[in-house]
Amino acid sequence: MVRDKKYVSIIMDLALLFFITLVVVTVIFIGLGVNDFFSDLVNLLITLILVVITFFTGIVPGMVFTLVFVFGQLAFVSYQYVFFEKFSYGSLFWLIVPPLYCLSIFLITYQVRLLEKENQQLRQDSAQLNTLDAETHLRTLSLYEGDFLMLTDLSERFKADLYTVVIRVRYWDSLKKLMTDEQTKELLKLVTSVFQESMNNSNALYLVDQHVPTWSSLVFSDNEALRVLRELLKERFLEELEKSAKLNNLTIDLLVAQAKYDPNEMETGTDLLSDGVNSLQYDV
Repeated sequence: MVRDKKYVSIIMDLALLFFITLVVVTVIFIGLGVNDFFSDLVNLLITLILVVITFFTGIVPGMVFTLVFVFGQLAFVSYQYVFFEKFSYGSLFWLIVPPLYCLSIFLITYQVRLLEKENQQLRQDSAQLNTLDAETHLRTLSLYEGDFLMLTDLSERFKADLYTVVIRVRYWDSLKKLMTDEQTKELLKLVTSVFQESMNNSNALYLVDQHVPTWSSLVFSDNEALRVLRELLKERFLEELEKSAKLNNLTIDLLVAQAKYDPNEMETGTDLLSDGVNSLQYDV
C-alpha cells in the first residue's frame, strides 16, 4: 500500500509539473505574437472552458468537446489555406495544446480522487478496528475476534455450545435513504438499548459492522433459548419503536439470527460471524 501511495503521489506531481509547463509555454507563445492576439485570446478562453469541463465531468466528456474544438480549428485552418492561401505554423499550437491541458488536469484530479478514496477507506477500516464504537459504545470486530478465541477454549473445555446472535435492520439500505442523520443515530441507539436489555449482563455485545449496522453477541446457550430470545428482541424493539417520537412514523423491523460454533469448520470469529450473517436471510 505504501508503494502504491508513493506511485500515486509521483504521478500527481508529474501531472502538476506538466500542467505548469503547459501554462508557461502558452504564456510565452502568446507573448511572441506568432498569431493574432485576439485569436489567441479566444482560443485560450475556449481551452480554459474545456479544462473546466474535464475537471468536473471527467476525461471522456472533456476529450469529446476538445476533439470538437480541434476539428473546428482544423476546418478553419484548412479554409484559410484553401481560399486565402494563408497558413501559419503557429495555428498548429491550438490543435495540440488543448488536449494536453485536458489530459494533464484529468491526471491531477484522478490522482486526487484516488487519494481521497484511500483516505476514506482508511477511516472506515480505522472505525472498524477501534475497540469501542463512537455512537453505541459497544465493542467492535477486533474485540469480537479476541473474545471468540477465549470463549471457544471454554466451550471445548466444558463441552458447552457456543452461539453467536446477529442483528440487522431489515432493508437497511433503502431505509437509510428515508431517514435523517438524527433518525439514524436514534435508531442505532434504540437497537443497542433493546439488545442490551434483552441479553444477560455477562454477555458482551458488539457492533461488528458500522457501514451496514450489525450487532452481535457470543453466548453459551441452546437453540430453544435463543429462539425465545429472538422473539423477545423483536417484541421489545417494536414496543420501544412506538414510544420513539422520531421513529414511530417509519416501518422498521429487525432481522435476528443465530449460528452455532463448529470447531471442525470455524477457525476464526469471522467464520462464525459470517455464518450468522448468512442465516439472517432465513429470518422472514
